[in-house]
Amino acid sequence: MQRILARLNRLEELTLTLTLLGLAVVAFVQVCTRYTVGISFDWFEEGGRFLGVFVTFLGASIGVRRGAHFSMDLLLNSMPPAVARGMRGIIAVFSGSVFLLVAWYGMKLVLRNHRFEVNSAAIGVPMWLVYLPIPLFSVLIALRFFASARGLPKPAAEKGA
Repeated sequence: MQRILARLNRLEELTLTLTLLGLAVVAFVQVCTRYTVGISFDWFEEGGRFLGVFVTFLGASIGVRRGAHFSMDLLLNSMPPAVARGMRGIIAVFSGSVFLLVAWYGMKLVLRNHRFEVNSAAIGVPMWLVYLPIPLFSVLIALRFFASARGLPKPAAEKGA
């Protein structure tokens, strides 16, 4: 099971890397064509926004897995270790629950766009595909929060201390 999870984590990071690279290439080509040739492609801008949504939610999932998200832990650091661990668990369960709510409403948005057959203006891709990463990665984020509540790994800032 650990081997499968390690491969999925690697696939997730590779997907994020390639998507960020694609986003950078799209932005670079857009700027170059706009300022050198005087031509601007609408689908570059729209595709960049869609890739931005994808990168945001996928990156958030990786951030939760690594414990790399910003946190205010002054209060937790002043508590006894057992209490702080319990509080981290409660916070992780709460955060996971919030992302399940985001996934629920995100899926409602996906289904609504699918039902109305809405397409993007420039690319013409169905909008339900554009919004699909929101509920999918929100579920993944929630599962990662729940797993961290169970295992309670130390946040990245504390590992070096």
